Amino acid sequence: MADAHGAGPGIEVPEHDRLAALHEYWRSLSPGRPERTIVEFELTAHSFDKVIGVGISRMTRADVSRYRDYLLKQGLQPATVIKRLGHLSAMVQTYVDAGRLERNVALRMRVPRSDTTRTRLPFGDEQLQSVFGSPIYTQGRRYKAGGGEAAAWLPPLALATGGRLEELGQLRVRDIQRHRAHGALIHITGDGVITRVKNRGSNRIIPVHPELVRIGFLRYVDAMSRQGRDWLFPDLRADRFGHRTGNFTKWWHRHLRDPEGGNLQDGRLVFHSFRHTFKTLCRLAKVPEDVHDALTGHSSVSSVGRGYGVVPVELLVDAMMSIRLPVELPVIVAE
Repeated sequence: MADAHGAGPGIEVPEHDRLAALHEYWRSLSPGRPERTIVEFELTAHSFDKVIGVGISRMTRADVSRYRDYLLKQGLQPATVIKRLGHLSAMVQTYVDAGRLERNVALRMRVPRSDTTRTRLPFGDEQLQSVFGSPIYTQGRRYKAGGGEAAAWLPPLALATGGRLEELGQLRVRDIQRHRAHGALIHITGDGVITRVKNRGSNRIIPVHPELVRIGFLRYVDAMSRQGRDWLFPDLRADRFGHRTGNFTKWWHRHLRDPEGGNLQDGRLVFHSFRHTFKTLCRLAKVPEDVHDALTGHSSVSSVGRGYGVVPVELLVDAMMSIRLPVELPVIVAE
C-alpha cells in the first residue's frame, strides 16, 4: 500500500509519473468529454495513486491486480470494479499509443464474480401494489425532490415501456407523437449534447401501452403542450453532470424504502427493476426476443443476422398490445 506521500514502500513518486498526471494527459486528448466521465476517471486516478502509489513508468500487472483486490475488499460490486479498471486501462492506453509505455498492464484484468453478488430483481405483483399504493397515487402528493409530476409518471412509464430512467426523464413533449395507423409513439433519441442514450441501438420507438393511455398519459402530454413546455417533466432538476434524473434517483431510493412510500427494504429492488419486470412481461406474452430487444433498446448479440434491418413499427405495436401489466395502474390525469 502507499505511504503518507502516496508512494510505494520507501519510494517517492514524482508528480509527472503519477496517475493524476496521466489523467490530465488523457483529458487533454478529448476536451469535449462529459464532466461526469472526467470526474469518474479522476477519482480512479487519485484512488490508485493513494492506494498503490506506484509511478506509471514502474506499474506492473501485479500492481493493477492489487488495486482490483483492494476495491473488492472495500465492498464494491464486481461491475463497479470492472468499470474502475476500465478507466485505468483507458488512461494507460493513451501513453502506450503515444509511445511512452511499451504495453498496457491494465488491459483485460479479470474480476472474479461471487455467487453472492447483489443483482437487481424485477418487481413482483405485491411489490408493484406497494409502489402504486403510495401517497403519490392515493393522495396526489408531489415532491420537489422527485421532480413534481415526474414522481408520479416515471414509475408507470418505466413499467409499461421498459425504458431506462434517464431516457424517460429527458423526454421532450415533441417526443410523444400520434400516428394515424400506429397510435401514440414515444421516440427515444439522444443528440449527444443535451439528451443522451446508452448506445446507438438505444435510439428507438416505443408504442404507448393502452394502460398509459387509460391513466391519462396523453392528457398529460397535451397539457404540457398547451403550456408551451419543452421538457415533458419540467420540474426535474439536472445534477452537475447534466443528468436530468440524477437527483431524482437519490429521492426515489429514499422513497422506495420509506415506510410511508414504497416500504420495500430489499436493496436489490431499484428503479431499474421496472425494466427487468417489463422484460419478464414480454416473455410471458411470448414476444419474440428481437422484438422486445427493439422495444427496450437492448443489443441482440446472439445472432449476427439480428444486426441487419429494423423491426417494423407494426410488430412493435402488436407486441405492446399483447403485454398485460400485473397491476391496475392508478389514474393520474382524469378525463
